[in-house]
Amino acid sequence: MLVEFRFSQILQIEQYIPKLQEALRRQYPTFRKSTEQSIHVQADQFEISSSHRWSFISGDKKHAIDISQDKLVYFTNDYPRFDGFAEACKHALQTVIEIVEPSLLLRIGLRYCDLVTTENNEQFSQLVDEKFIPTAATQSLGSTRHLKTENYIQTHCGILCIRSWFGVMPLTCPPDIDNVPVQIARDQAATERLLLDFDHIWEAGEESVTFELEQALTRLDALHEASRAAFWQVTTDYAREAKWS
Repeated sequence: MLVEFRFSQILQIEQYIPKLQEALRRQYPTFRKSTEQSIHVQADQFEISSSHRWSFISGDKKHAIDISQDKLVYFTNDYPRFDGFAEACKHALQTVIEIVEPSLLLRIGLRYCDLVTTENNEQFSQLVDEKFIPTAATQSLGSTRHLKTENYIQTHCGILCIRSWFGVMPLTCPPDIDNVPVQIARDQAATERLLLDFDHIWEAGEESVTFELEQALTRLDALHEASRAAFWQVTTDYAREAKWS
């Protein structure tokens, strides 16, 4: 699970990193700097630019904070229910606001990734909505190697994208998630499985929104409530209350 808080660009962000590291090092003792390259295509030419990101990682590699010129990202592979997650986000936001003082809040993206597998004689239809799994028509043709769905929904607080990957594969998270600072368990053997990905985004657009703690947490809570409702809609009572409880 991760959340991204995007703010108005701070070109001199690197000068704040030592103070951030000092404030975060007790809870996130491992520090890492990395460089990313991006390509911007315009008409008949393209430009390659580099940007730095600084990661602050917990000792057990289950939680991490990323800082770059225009965003703060909090990652976890050990989700403790939303209250605990929101508290960790609050701590990260407070630290960045006190030291860096970003001006505008431009975007918040909340992303849940779930791995769904079956045991014994279970069927995926007992766990999730049937639109994520092969139909009887395709099953009569042979075994499904890969089925992907993508659904965009306008919610009361943003755009929610629900993606799924079904098939025989070794993936434990969506294929675009790579180079994250938390440790993600990888499977060597391919088995039949389903990945569910809930990606909910709020954007300020033309609105001028100040980067303030309560403002960010209120919008994060709204994104979570709609994402949680979506999870309840696409999974079964048996899965939530018996298998995953």
